[in-house]
Amino acid sequence: MFIDNVLCTMLVHLEILDLSDCSVPALKAWHTSAQEFRDKVQGKSADELSAVPKHVDGPRLNAQEAYTVRASALDAGRVIFGRIQELKTKEGLEWLSSVNEADVGEWLLVLLIHGRTAQPLIV
Repeated sequence: MFIDNVLCTMLVHLEILDLSDCSVPALKAWHTSAQEFRDKVQGKSADELSAVPKHVDGPRLNAQEAYTVRASALDAGRVIFGRIQELKTKEGLEWLSSVNEADVGEWLLVLLIHGRTAQPLIV
């Protein structure tokens, strides 16, 4: 799995990476910013969403903070892939057999684009 800033941002947006109790100020601020954005767009129609800015600057992290969040993203990806391995045997979820560990980031992007939640993977 390729861990870049986009994957980290998706994991925060999808609430898979929870930074609410993080002791690193920049990462805690990122959590607050992401939560404010989710609150702003929740329940909005397509027309209402068109007025929401499409670009929101992410946090400015130093190297150590970036390593920390990327390592967390890698751990989350491994947990998600493990959950996929469990779920692919269930009726109706056989399609998950086509997802490999390298595809997890792209698969999460598809969920995000289509407005789906990743909750079934982490329940």
